[in-house]
Amino acid sequence: MKYFEQQGSVYVKKKNYTFPVILCIILLVVAFWGFKSESMGVFWVFIILTAIFIASAMTQKLIVDVSSQTVEAKFGLIKPLAKVSFADIQTFEVLTTSVNFIRSSVYLNMYYMKNGKEKCVAIAQSYSKKNIQDVYNELQDILNNETNVSLPNH
Repeated sequence: MKYFEQQGSVYVKKKNYTFPVILCIILLVVAFWGFKSESMGVFWVFIILTAIFIASAMTQKLIVDVSSQTVEAKFGLIKPLAKVSFADIQTFEVLTTSVNFIRSSVYLNMYYMKNGKEKCVAIAQSYSKKNIQDVYNELQDILNNETNVSLPNH
């Protein structure tokens, strides 16, 4: 498996730190520039942004537990961990965001029911639709092979 690591009956999405490392380097370069130009405000703002971004990247997780038939997803610092039963999953969505007609990100969102209300949690992010489709296909393979549960189409 390319995107998931199996640990018994639990599948954990592998973390990809390529983009966070690149963005942190860029933020630190701007912070260094602020320090060198004696603009301490710029320096501290970009140091704080770097720390927040690192913390956000480290907290992301996606766990599929086929024995308890649940998916646990955490995306970002503020949103709480979403623990979703396979039966509560409604659908998946590939969401492409762009700024000035330039693609900035692609998300794989999972919609589920909780207390009679539809909720949404992002479970993967990339800059290519192909990578997101591959993550979705692996997730579908895990559920089809391990539990005979079919994911809804996205």
